[in-house]
Amino acid sequence: MNFFEEIRKTSLLTIASLLVTHNAFSFELTVSITDGGVVTINSHNKIINIKTNTFITGYSVNCSASKFIAWGHPKILNKNNPQDSTLILFDIKNNQTIGKKSLSKGIFGIEFLASSNNVYIDSDPGSIVNTNTGDIVTTEPDYYLQNNELFEKCTKDESWEFNRYPQE
Repeated sequence: MNFFEEIRKTSLLTIASLLVTHNAFSFELTVSITDGGVVTINSHNKIINIKTNTFITGYSVNCSASKFIAWGHPKILNKNNPQDSTLILFDIKNNQTIGKKSLSKGIFGIEFLASSNNVYIDSDPGSIVNTNTGDIVTTEPDYYLQNNELFEKCTKDESWEFNRYPQE
């Protein structure tokens, strides 16, 4: 093998190594759910299982992979207060549930806001949830739905988002 072939071979191996390292970093967190309402988060080879009493119809992880939100319908309906939807907010980095909220309307999706610790809940009416405290406030959905630049933008692993009933 001559000098130039050796340099080419070394360069190709270095590039391949960098690509494998980048892909491994990109997929350090994966999410899956079961029909029984158990969420499994694999973060840096640490398995986190979140057991819910919810039929999960959607979930999302924020761009920094630090927060997870799931939504769906309660398995046990409270006849005195028939909630249509349950929202579960989980802190991945600290391995703890931040809050679990009941909403009287269906949830169609969520969007993490780019410049704050909030998430927009697409419901009727829309809501804003603080991802640090779980506090929730009602808002006008049209404002957020018409201002896409307010939402986080990043490339996510396909397991980071799921919506059984996506809006067209």
